[in-house]
Amino acid sequence: MSAPTITLLADPDRVVDVLSPVRREILAELSEPNSATGLARRLGSTRQKVNYHLRALEAAGLVEVDELRPRRGLTERVMRRTSDVVLVDPAAFDTSNLGRSDVAGLNGVIASAADTIRSAARVASAASAQGERVVAASLESDIRVASPSRLQALLDELGDVIARHDSGDEGLRIRVATSVLGVE
Repeated sequence: MSAPTITLLADPDRVVDVLSPVRREILAELSEPNSATGLARRLGSTRQKVNYHLRALEAAGLVEVDELRPRRGLTERVMRRTSDVVLVDPAAFDTSNLGRSDVAGLNGVIASAADTIRSAARVASAASAQGERVVAASLESDIRVASPSRLQALLDELGDVIARHDSGDEGLRIRVATSVLGVE
């Protein structure tokens, strides 16, 4: 199975183009190429409304013409998505209004998540272009730690495990990102 093609949205204006529920529905329906008329029928809307949203998605680079068909003296545009997945780069949003003095760690978690999203998009795109598979895994767990010192011990031990498995210049280069975030 090849890697999905991914579009990473970092421009807030392009993000707004996608956030509309109607446009997200249109993108979901375009898993197979379709015309505004066909989409309107499936979505219970009008061709004109769907066409308006298709034009906005096309301007944002999220859909493109797949085929032009002659229909009743006009040319019908059959559209397709430009990628399988659309991700939003968290950097597209302003986090400066978090407002509390203790958010330095939270900003680090957000920055790490943003970097992971950007890296995943870049790696998936490169793998797709080269016909290769993506090497990836994730581990997520909710645990309780008894105290801040036990949390620090956990982080130190995770760092030791990662260091123990580092082969230096040999082998596959991977990134391990660990974030700690209170869930209550």
